[in-house]
Amino acid sequence: LATFQTWFDFDEDLHAEEGAARLVAEEMHNKTVSKLHTILDPFLLRRLKADVELGLPQKHEYMILAPLTSTQVKVTEAVANLTLASVVNEDDDFKQDEATGSWEKVGAVNNKSTSLANVLMQLRKCCNHPYLLQAPLDPMGDIVVDERLVESCGKLKLLDRILKNLKENGHRVLIFCQMTRMLDLLE
Repeated sequence: LATFQTWFDFDEDLHAEEGAARLVAEEMHNKTVSKLHTILDPFLLRRLKADVELGLPQKHEYMILAPLTSTQVKVTEAVANLTLASVVNEDDDFKQDEATGSWEKVGAVNNKSTSLANVLMQLRKCCNHPYLLQAPLDPMGDIVVDERLVESCGKLKLLDRILKNLKENGHRVLIFCQMTRMLDLLE
């Protein structure tokens, strides 16, 4: 009962002007988020395992490390080097912070978090499959589907071996992935 009552105990917050303003702001934010969810819901495709099929057997999860292929290593290094080159240009002026000893670009807006998020996404794509960054295309503009699709990616090489073994033993497989473009490659 005490826990339930604390959910609706606004006395302390309402006495202070900041508390009341905070409560109003939280309520408006919650309404806005709720409206946004309602508007976007028909346009988003997100299915949970339970929604896909109710009779699925228990999930078996194994952590298997898949080494990067030479192609993935080259692309990863290129992403890292290109990023370093774009962050530190010879033409830019830098100053050293005396307290920390770190170097900063003079007059630049601090955009490190956005830049870092982009780099991490590029590296994540490379680890999933280098074709997510740049895929070879045929004259029609479609991704070339041949043995290089599997051979250029450590995960797909491993998946290919595992799926062959599972198919021989009559197993069925359901693959979940957060990147739809990766699922397009698997198709």
